[in-house]
Amino acid sequence: MKLKYYIIISFIVFVFSGNARAWQQDYHWIEPELLYEISSFPSSGFFSAIHSISINPADNILYVLHNTPAVLSRYYAATGEPIDQIRISQRVEAPAGVSLFDNTIFIISQRSLKNLTPTGSLRSPWTNTLGKRDVKVDLATAYFDQTLWLIDTEQGIIYSLNSAAKKLTQLYPKSKSRKGKKPALNIIDATTAFPNVLLVLDGKSSMVYKFMANGKMADSFSMKAAFATEDHPNIVSIATDQKHNIWALNKDENTLDVFDSFGELTARVKDTGEFGFRFLSPSRIRIDDDDRLYVVDDGSRSIKVFDISDITTN
Repeated sequence: MKLKYYIIISFIVFVFSGNARAWQQDYHWIEPELLYEISSFPSSGFFSAIHSISINPADNILYVLHNTPAVLSRYYAATGEPIDQIRISQRVEAPAGVSLFDNTIFIISQRSLKNLTPTGSLRSPWTNTLGKRDVKVDLATAYFDQTLWLIDTEQGIIYSLNSAAKKLTQLYPKSKSRKGKKPALNIIDATTAFPNVLLVLDGKSSMVYKFMANGKMADSFSMKAAFATEDHPNIVSIATDQKHNIWALNKDENTLDVFDSFGELTARVKDTGEFGFRFLSPSRIRIDDDDRLYVVDDGSRSIKVFDISDITTN
């Protein structure tokens, strides 16, 4: 009798102590098609460290901000063919980023937001219409030309810049004074989704929070809920596709996890492809309006672009 119970208990332990992802079996493995890879620009012949990327939906152009030297490179998003480069007159230092909004190129350097002129100069965007507020920001993401979302990750503050009203508003938290207070959210990445919704990723909790255009927190879900152990994956970046799926960059496994809009894990990208490991050290992902997935790979100093338009995730 004791032997029988021992066998049963051992079987239960074996089942639940296996792969942590055995907890949820509803997802499936996918292999998106690699369209192209950008690893250099013809005029410079090399690719320096990539700070940030952004895709302009108006002209379907990929903008790549990198340093040493500080350069903004432009490529046709559909093919990866290079267009031109803008040499930036000042050093661009981390935290750094690029975002396109209202026919303006915004550059973030050392927590300061600047306009990039055609000649490569960086100028402050804060005019009288914006109240002369030189706010500190680390992240910027735009929803077409309607709203530019600005995020101060150190303080956990979310601002919005409205194109029509030319007005800068602190959306979250509503309290203006944050002196001496710990940030409510540990924001490490953000992306926009239809209809003018902001999704932010909390790096400490692996929670995704959904904010409406008025700053109201509408929903949230935990990405670690899909995994059986408390050692949840190190999610460092998120992006949304046209089917409202949320793609998450899993740094621990150098792969991608796909969640539906309700936070259910539906698919995972295989970490190996035809020619070995798919990524070496991915750091950031973005998705454009044609469902092209852009993965910044620091390990290979390249950008890998995949077609996910026909991928079935559920």
